[in-house]
Amino acid sequence: MKIDSLVSVVLTCYNQGKFLKDSLNSLLDQTYKNWECILVNDGSSDDSEIIALEFCALDNRINYYFQQNQGVSATRNFGLSQVKGEYLQFLDADDVIHAEKFAYQVGVLANTTDIDILFGSSRYFFDGEPAVLYPLHSNGGIPCDLTFKDKFQVEMLLKNNICTNCSVLFRSFVFDKVKFREVIYEDWVFNLECALNGFVFHFDNSLSSYSYIRMTDTSQMMKHTNQLPKIKKFDSFLIGLAKEYNYNVSEKIIISVKDDFTKNLIDFIRLITPPIIFSIGSTIKRNLLS
Repeated sequence: MKIDSLVSVVLTCYNQGKFLKDSLNSLLDQTYKNWECILVNDGSSDDSEIIALEFCALDNRINYYFQQNQGVSATRNFGLSQVKGEYLQFLDADDVIHAEKFAYQVGVLANTTDIDILFGSSRYFFDGEPAVLYPLHSNGGIPCDLTFKDKFQVEMLLKNNICTNCSVLFRSFVFDKVKFREVIYEDWVFNLECALNGFVFHFDNSLSSYSYIRMTDTSQMMKHTNQLPKIKKFDSFLIGLAKEYNYNVSEKIIISVKDDFTKNLIDFIRLITPPIIFSIGSTIKRNLLS
């Protein structure tokens, strides 16, 4: 059992300088200290680079890269080419993670060889309302209690994206086989492809592994609401991906994305789920409220 292995963080940023400090501070606040951060600026035109370089000067675990704008999938894939750790964490520049996330999830993975991809729960908050957290995903989904004992992980991922990207801690060998594709819902497609490759997911709902997703007009989740034509074709894409792997699946297993998917995501989330007041730890709360 090795519980001090390096955790590599791929942090992607595109014009999110005003939130980047919160994201980086949630790394600096980690109780688990053996991590590196690959911070990739995807062609931002705001002050993201200035803030990134300030943090690089403060902590040599943070490594900064700039590229011309290529999109989130290419940016994450570039970050993956730079990592050295045994474990891998993704983080978007407008999101934060619990201070004990690395310590807790590394401990779980170090104690079992049955799990390749460990994910926790996410809570959503609107910019300007950091103390009010929403438990449900934007389209009404709830965290999936998929465990390493479940045999039908591919079927589950064909029906539903089971987790947010930053809620996960991956074993880094996963990325020897799977990279991000330039598609809508790239996280969902990535997770499905992991399952098709035989990698095993496991859900652990410990508070210590929580991630906190900021909802803004520029967040990746909000961008999906403006891509309805692509979303309508998404079911057939998932089936096609399964067929690429010669996975035998009935098309009836897919749950279609509704044509009337709301364009006003903020109103939609507030309609489908009540807010909750939830302790997220003094260090993260301090950063979010400042």
